[in-house]
Order: sequence, then structure tokens, then C-alpha cells
Amino acid sequence: MILNFIGKGSSFYPVLGSTSSYVVVNGELYVFDCGETVFDYLYRSGLLDRYKNVNVILTHLHSDHAGSLGSLISYLYCIKNTVINVIYPNESVVNLLDLLGIKRSFYRHIMITDRWSDDNISLTPVIVQHVENMLCYGYIVNIGKTTIYYSGDSSDVPEEIAKAYLTGRIDEMYHDTATVRSDSHCHIDRLCELFPEGMRKNIYCIHLDGDNKEYFEALGFSVV
Repeated sequence: MILNFIGKGSSFYPVLGSTSSYVVVNGELYVFDCGETVFDYLYRSGLLDRYKNVNVILTHLHSDHAGSLGSLISYLYCIKNTVINVIYPNESVVNLLDLLGIKRSFYRHIMITDRWSDDNISLTPVIVQHVENMLCYGYIVNIGKTTIYYSGDSSDVPEEIAKAYLTGRIDEMYHDTATVRSDSHCHIDRLCELFPEGMRKNIYCIHLDGDNKEYFEALGFSVV
């Protein structure tokens, strides 16, 4: 598993913390989502003391995915004299931070619409189905020779992503996995339909709506 997880819970199951993960590449910190519990973890863990270059990659703007972003930006700018990169495919994150009183000079918004890369990783946003009133994204992520897919909140697996995983073009998949049926999150039965049991080990269940680790693992999936 290439990502390190800060939390793996859904907004309605806060016991497991807000789903978020990070990876360090060549001394730079990359954080996927910054929900309500994430800044506290980053602060207490010492990660913000060890790494000056910080990048936050957002899947969407629900509070369990962006709820502590303002605090993280303010802390790094005011206390650490660091301007972070906020990577998100549209301008709505700027509007949100404006409402929170976060000055635009405190951060850099990198608005990606297609494949984006720096010296360490590349990101390709994939529009996913979650809610009707907000665009939501998953990401194809390339780190070195490893390709992963990070779903964010998604009610299904995009067809091109499922095909890429089944044909070996995606090495690891981190996917929203639910036991409650809804139009917003991917039910475990759907993952079972898409992926044969022998190919489930590198699919990591995230955004859990309960203590479902043993159940998902019994089906052949992994849990972060």
C-alpha cells in the first residue's frame, strides 16, 4: 500500500476519522483531502514540522473532505511561513476559502483539468458520481512506477477505471465502500460484481460507514 492513511471513516461514522491519506515523495508532502479531523492529525504527527513543501489534493468540498483546510492553510502561512498548494479542478474551493476569510495570498490554487505533474507525481482527475449539486473527482495518480486510483466519494467505479485495474494498468485502487445502499456511495456488492475474488487484494476499502474491516477482508478486499 503506497498511501499512508490518516482516517478511513465516512462523515456519519466519525469513529474512524475523516478519510484522508498522504504520501511523501522526495521530501514533499502530498495530502489527499483535508476533512474535519485531518489538520489535528497533521499537527500532532509532526508532519508539518518535517516537511515544508505541502500539497493538498481535494476530491470535493464536503466538510469531511475539506473541513479543516482553512485551518491548515492559516497555520502554515502564519506560523510556518509556508504557502501551500491546493490542487482542485475548479474555482469553487477559492470561493469556499473566501467565505472562511482565508486570504488568497495564503495559498496557491492549482486548477487542473487534465493530467498535471510536478517532479514527483502526476495526477489525472476523473469526474465521479456522488451528489447532484457538486462536481466530485477521483484521481489517477502516478508515483514512480506505481499507478493508483483514489476515488474520493463515488457511488460507482468509472468504466475506464475498472478496465484499467482489471488489465493491470492500475496497480492499487482506493475506493469508497459502503454497506448502506444509497446513490452517493459505492455499495460493497457493486465492487463484488465488478472484480473477481482473485483480483480484490489490491483494492483498498475507504470511507467506511461502520466497523466492516473483517467483512470486507473476508470477501477478498483489503482495508486501509
